[in-house]
Amino acid sequence: MLTESSTEPEVPGWYKKRKLAKQKMQLEERRTEVLSRIAWRLFDVEQMAQRPRSANDAINSTLLKKVQQGLTEIAGSVQQAEHTDKLDDLADDADRQATFSAYLCPREEIKIEGHLAFELMEWWGVPKSETNRLRELLVDKLDSADENPEGARSALHALFKERDDWEEYRDDYEDAMRSRAGWLFWSTLALPLTAIISFYLSFRFASLLFAPLRVVGILFAGVAGSCVSVVSKLPALDVCRSEKIDSYDRLIWSRLSVGTSASLIGCGLLGWGLIPISIQGRAFAEALDASSTSVSTFGAALRMLILLAVPLLFGFSERALTSFERSFFGKPAKSQKE
Repeated sequence: MLTESSTEPEVPGWYKKRKLAKQKMQLEERRTEVLSRIAWRLFDVEQMAQRPRSANDAINSTLLKKVQQGLTEIAGSVQQAEHTDKLDDLADDADRQATFSAYLCPREEIKIEGHLAFELMEWWGVPKSETNRLRELLVDKLDSADENPEGARSALHALFKERDDWEEYRDDYEDAMRSRAGWLFWSTLALPLTAIISFYLSFRFASLLFAPLRVVGILFAGVAGSCVSVVSKLPALDVCRSEKIDSYDRLIWSRLSVGTSASLIGCGLLGWGLIPISIQGRAFAEALDASSTSVSTFGAALRMLILLAVPLLFGFSERALTSFERSFFGKPAKSQKE
């Protein structure tokens, strides 16, 4: 409870007010999503309970009331939640409550519901190895619903839990990959443009002050090539649920570091002349030489293209540097085992 103090409370600045308003809006949007999700889960449970069933297949009314009560209580907690993390936890609780609808499934439909869940996971792109493992574990129990309905419902409940876990993992995975692909894409657009500007300034003002901009341009182009390499190798769903999403940022930065270093090393070797390669009769060292002025617009454009393409290539695949290294230094001799 707030109490009055002798000093006036500090009025937050416009940035803080805007940030708080944005957080509140995001909280309310997430609250609406979770409430809608809970309502849908409750609808699924009640629909399962309302399905026709044989006379000797009585519904578990006690369980139905417990699930309905649990979802109602979760919805009440959602109304009181003040953080999005709490809302996410409550959404997970609602999903777990809804999986108990498997114990309300009519005996004649247990097998159908199980196979539909398998087909849905395969449609999501869940690896075949994972769905095959679940089939080997659960299909026999699902098929024996007539002889052992409780065992079949238990297997269906386990399958529903796996389905919901894969759905959550798939959504998180797609969101994470979409976010990373987005900033990598914009980086591949912005970095080459920045590199071109750096090259232009370094040649337009050919002085000692602007000479380092050529190295900066090569650096930007190398990072751009590394970004393209990472985008081209963004993984699909993993073979199993893991912490790979959280660790993928480390892999991205590692790949960018390796590609950028390879780009600088490769361009340095080309500029030094250790790797005798020329394009249209123009060597890379000549393209770097500010005193070698172009006599035509085509020559200037060609120089810029060479300076941009070479570090992009090294950044995209550091294996290109390895092949150049082998062609110059020779293939290392294999150590003989004693």
